Amino acid sequence: MLFITDKYLMLKDMTCPICQMSFNTTKVRTTKLRMLDRDTDFCTYYEGVNPYFYEINVCPECGFAFSDNFNDSIADENANKFREIVSSKWAKRDFGGLRDIDQAIESFKLAIASAQIVGLKDSRVAGLCLRIAWLYRIKENREEEVRFMKWAVRLYEKAYQWEDFDTEDSMDMGTVLYLLGELNYRIGNYEKASNWFNIAITKLTNAPGVSARTMVLIRDRWHDIRADIKKAL
Repeated sequence: MLFITDKYLMLKDMTCPICQMSFNTTKVRTTKLRMLDRDTDFCTYYEGVNPYFYEINVCPECGFAFSDNFNDSIADENANKFREIVSSKWAKRDFGGLRDIDQAIESFKLAIASAQIVGLKDSRVAGLCLRIAWLYRIKENREEEVRFMKWAVRLYEKAYQWEDFDTEDSMDMGTVLYLLGELNYRIGNYEKASNWFNIAITKLTNAPGVSARTMVLIRDRWHDIRADIKKAL
């Protein structure tokens, strides 16, 4: 049983945006997190507990899985579609307690299915895929890690082509371009990695609203990757 006094964890009341059921789920106390390390694709390692394990809320009643930054308002048409595709076949399960890494992966896979059915942006779904890749990295399952990085790349490419990056809830274009370069490099697509980093530098240099920090990140990483690619070829 999970107690509210746990050093790292707490219970949080949630309301499902599909069926409106209230349920409890476990969350990590952000004030207790201490970062140990971070990979170049932003996968972060923490002391004590991994917050990725508890990022996804799973409704035990209807099976809708969502993070805290999913849109609260879901169109009736999409909600009905989810009920028809998922809820009608859902075997009620409770993800609200302690999770191991396999349960965390399952929660993210449920979130991907939920997000696609209700029409979440490609960039948001890509972020879910990337987190699954990180979890498989922790499990040292390289094959599945690469599979989900490839899926994230496809979705970030679609997002770059079709999404409006000027809306309040949109991702930062610099982050998307950086990840397209970084993830292509990680899966061995060196030519595509080169193209995306060059696009990022060309498009974002002196662009309004792009922070100096973002440009330093992109330029420094491209410098390191370019050297690695030369050694590999």
